[in-house]
Amino acid sequence: MDVCHTDPAELSSGEAKELQQIKWHRKQLLEDIQKLKDEIADVFAQIDCFESTEESTACTLPVRGC
Repeated sequence: MDVCHTDPAELSSGEAKELQQIKWHRKQLLEDIQKLKDEIADVFAQIDCFESTEESTACTLPVRGC
């Protein structure tokens, strides 16, 4: 998803260093996003498991009249 196709040879050393830092930071952010997505998926799986367990428990409990 490169937006800018700049030839690295055209960059000054400072610009090249800044570009490398930006690329590194972008990579870190993408990794963090993936970790968050994985954690969210785990939470949803736990919720589904909890709801299934809760429904099973509700079905086995005796019904009490008022």
